[in-house]
Amino acid sequence: LDDEGVAAALPPGTGPRHMAHGPGGHLYVVGELDVTVHVLRWDAESATAVPVQVVPACERGCVSGTQVLPSHVAVHDGDVWVGVRGSDVVVRFSVHDGGARLQHEHERPVGPWPRHMALVGGHLVTAVQNAGRVTSHAVAGDRVLGEVTVPFPACVVPH
Repeated sequence: LDDEGVAAALPPGTGPRHMAHGPGGHLYVVGELDVTVHVLRWDAESATAVPVQVVPACERGCVSGTQVLPSHVAVHDGDVWVGVRGSDVVVRFSVHDGGARLQHEHERPVGPWPRHMALVGGHLVTAVQNAGRVTSHAVAGDRVLGEVTVPFPACVVPH
């Protein structure tokens, strides 16, 4: 870290919520307040990161200053996945340029307030907090494979 202990600077109002490591030493940071995904290039030698791209967390209904709040980001099989509360979708981004660029691919409705998710094998498992359920979708396609009732699920931890 530099003398001030800052590894990366994001614009005021970003509200960094969650981060995931991606290919090529890139980091993906969900901005809860600005409703975006920030792509940062990590430099291990200096322990600092430089912003290289900012993309909207979702395309439909993703407006900063509303109750649309990205909450979780995961990297799985070369894609970046972002859960967005309020618009109630999980968004898949394809990764390009060695991890430096994201492209919006698909928004999957999952139910009210997707608090957390995990990608396990061919399954997207989502804690749908305000519906009181955990759902499993096929990663390829929108088909629901199963769901279980869980009061106020907040986290998915695969074994």
